[in-house]
Amino acid sequence: MVTHYHLKNIRTLLIEGFTRQELDQLYHQIPDFSILYPHLPPEADKTTLVDGLLNQAQQIARMEAVLEWAKTHNPARYAIHAPYYDSPRSPIASKLAQLRDQIDIHDPTRLSYHIFWGGLYVLGTLLIAGVGFALFVSLFR
Repeated sequence: MVTHYHLKNIRTLLIEGFTRQELDQLYHQIPDFSILYPHLPPEADKTTLVDGLLNQAQQIARMEAVLEWAKTHNPARYAIHAPYYDSPRSPIASKLAQLRDQIDIHDPTRLSYHIFWGGLYVLGTLLIAGVGFALFVSLFR
């Protein structure tokens, strides 16, 4: 499935969420972007830098890398400027992305909460299946 990006939101995220120095780091941290960087004039403003970055990302199909970098380096601003996809995603992919964003592996209390309730759900399901199987066996013996 081809992904269509909401470039206006991505552009706003990069311009408002990052300094010129942070954007310079982005050019050097993501492979294939350093090719474009030497061709930008040193006095280029942030808008010119972002426009060049987005054009390069579209040409070499690295927009996901830019979004991941932005999400990692400024998650609060990343959440503000969403959505980043124009086309509707499948309901399952949207739900998985939503669940992934809800679970923060760096927050042990939140992670343990999800592990506890997930484990309880699995145990309950196994218990119900076991009781059902026992009833089935006892009825048709």
